[in-house]
Amino acid sequence: MHSGDLSQLPNPFAPQKRSWNGDRLIAALKLLLVIVVAFAILMAITSRGPAWLANRLSQDFQSLESEEKQSRLDQLSKLGVAGVEPMMAGLVDKDPEVADHATKLIRDLQTQWTTLPRAESQGHQLALINAVEQYAQRFPEPQQTWAASFLNQAIIENVDDDRRSSQQVFSAANTALQHLFHGDLVASEHTVALKPAPNPHHSLDAVASQQP
Repeated sequence: MHSGDLSQLPNPFAPQKRSWNGDRLIAALKLLLVIVVAFAILMAITSRGPAWLANRLSQDFQSLESEEKQSRLDQLSKLGVAGVEPMMAGLVDKDPEVADHATKLIRDLQTQWTTLPRAESQGHQLALINAVEQYAQRFPEPQQTWAASFLNQAIIENVDDDRRSSQQVFSAANTALQHLFHGDLVASEHTVALKPAPNPHHSLDAVASQQP
């Protein structure tokens, strides 16, 4: 190189080449960051997703057409406990097709719950009982009788079990049943009466009888 030839001198402004090991480390750190973010999103969806989705599906429910309402109910029925209370909007709907569809879905859910572990099943039962009680004053006929049948099913499944959790479900269902019929336990076509059962625990049985 001649003393006056500057072309051979290193360019101080040229980017420095990273070593192969340095590139691999940076790539690994980026991948780790992506995994952490994805895991955080997954945990958020798992813990809050069903409740959030149930809330979204229940918005503007009354303004939808019949088929749209039934589709929403189908989706709500797949959300577990989070979807139970919003499904009551379908049960009290004035459209008989929507109400019938909601009734069928809830009955199917109650059947599915019998196959779950007891603690999980009772959690679903309590969610349904609380939902019925929340809507107790809004049920027209025959939805009022249908709602009573859901409560009666919970009573039947827990009446002979002395465990505290079962008695909690049993008591909650009886209370909701009373609220459902405005405290007088009388419907226009059916009477649902609560009477002491002849056993040492003084449990209550739900008995349906036709009005004269």
